[in-house]
Amino acid sequence: MADFTLSSGSYIRPYLHPFGSPPMRDFQESTCATTGLIKAGHVVTCDTHADTSYFRIRREGIGTTLASTCIWGVAAEASTSDGSTTGLPTLSNRRINVWLADPYTEFQCYSTGAIASTLQGTARALRYDSTLNIHLLDYGNSSRQDHRIVVTRLLASPGDTNAPVAFRFLKGPVGLDSTVSSAVSYLAGGW
Repeated sequence: MADFTLSSGSYIRPYLHPFGSPPMRDFQESTCATTGLIKAGHVVTCDTHADTSYFRIRREGIGTTLASTCIWGVAAEASTSDGSTTGLPTLSNRRINVWLADPYTEFQCYSTGAIASTLQGTARALRYDSTLNIHLLDYGNSSRQDHRIVVTRLLASPGDTNAPVAFRFLKGPVGLDSTVSSAVSYLAGGW
């Protein structure tokens, strides 16, 4: 059994897309007071913290568990911002490429703790690790309201700790349907 050592380079990245390269789109970043600077591999969402920023993106996971049901994707590059509002009035400034959270793209992330073969096909949560500045699969979180992804495959052997897994983002508001459970398999259809 292997023990993967996590670092700031263990961030989320695309793993597989059935039609080649995963789709990307660029968005303008936000500068709300609650916004942290976006790094490559951060899960991003629309900024709902300011009335005028809905078309801009911010890093998801200001707390520890991802709370948004409006995940747009994963940042493909880091922000070049200093955190100020400089350049924001011009929509062509301060744009960041994002791999979109579409129903076809599988992403790779690392887990917290040892993975089990029963993890594949289950809905899980992602959490933000502020020490490493990365998002991780929150293997221990069984609260269906926090589920944002479905694990599609294990990329290491069962029993390995902090191991990589492949996942897809769940579509729609998660946690509102009583059938969403970590025990329900999502690989049978719906994609």
